[in-house]
Amino acid sequence: MVFTRGRALANKGAFVNAVADYSAAIKADAAEFEYRLARGIASHMAGESEGAIVDFSAALGIEPNSAAAHFRRGEAYVARGERDRAIADFDAAIAIEPTSAVAFHARGDAYRSAGAYDRAVADYSEAVRLDAKFEAAYLHRAEALIAKHDFDGALADLDRVVDLDPNSANTRNIRGFVYNSKGEFQTAIADHTAAITIEPLDAYRYSVRAWTYFKAGKTELALADAERAVRFAPYAASVYATRGLILEALRKNERAIADLQKALAVAPSIEEAREALIRLGATAPDPTPPRHAAAPSAVPSAFDEMTWLASSIATPSLKPFSCAMIRQRSAADLRTRFH
Repeated sequence: MVFTRGRALANKGAFVNAVADYSAAIKADAAEFEYRLARGIASHMAGESEGAIVDFSAALGIEPNSAAAHFRRGEAYVARGERDRAIADFDAAIAIEPTSAVAFHARGDAYRSAGAYDRAVADYSEAVRLDAKFEAAYLHRAEALIAKHDFDGALADLDRVVDLDPNSANTRNIRGFVYNSKGEFQTAIADHTAAITIEPLDAYRYSVRAWTYFKAGKTELALADAERAVRFAPYAASVYATRGLILEALRKNERAIADLQKALAVAPSIEEAREALIRLGATAPDPTPPRHAAAPSAVPSAFDEMTWLASSIATPSLKPFSCAMIRQRSAADLRTRFH
């Protein structure tokens, strides 16, 4: 059966091919709810959120009280940046199925992205009440609490995530950032070191610990980690920016200038590097990237994350933690209830 084959393809991640099979199934029976829902999910996973919304809406025309269709359409609206419509669908899913932890979590994410941190915390709290092992809900509640300046509350949630998944390097890093913001540098370094133990070849982990050493006044240790980060990611602008700032602090100006210029040549938007070059009396590259410039590396900037966390104390409405920093398991893995 073509629908069954589509399901098998979707389970293997071949979403485009799955959409083709689901389309054939719909052509044979356009009124079948499962066909519309399945094609909507596959379209969404293939990055076609507009087509997904059409299918989810059609599914709701067949079964108006489907929590799954409301939830999935809400996810598609999130992908399109239509937050209010997403929240309305999550509201509907929760009204139909009030014990759905994933629906509360999804609505919490939407509220958090809107800066409505109190509402986000309330939804995440309900999600973990319904599912005490819901890692992402604890993690995202911690982010919302950080934005509310409740660092101790955030640490309690991050501790819970570490208990649930001791091998999460990302959670260790986030907890290290929070300890850093509290001035507890040794504890922060311990978390960053644990992250390195888990992912010893990840340049970002060394760059993060380098910046924590730097803030703790341990500049030589900071430089050693920055050197490792460059060795593991020699094409990443952020690692050169981090090392350049550390070299500037160590008064190794020539090397600092070379690193900072290299960072800006790839990623002209790193303002800290530009400001450092001005302090050093050096020429900064044109802030407009060349037309054919290479894409910036996916390795995130440690000092950008640190600067944000520190500044969030004064400005809670600033951006949430970057996706690069959190890189958690996919929504598809977390949200198996709505299939």
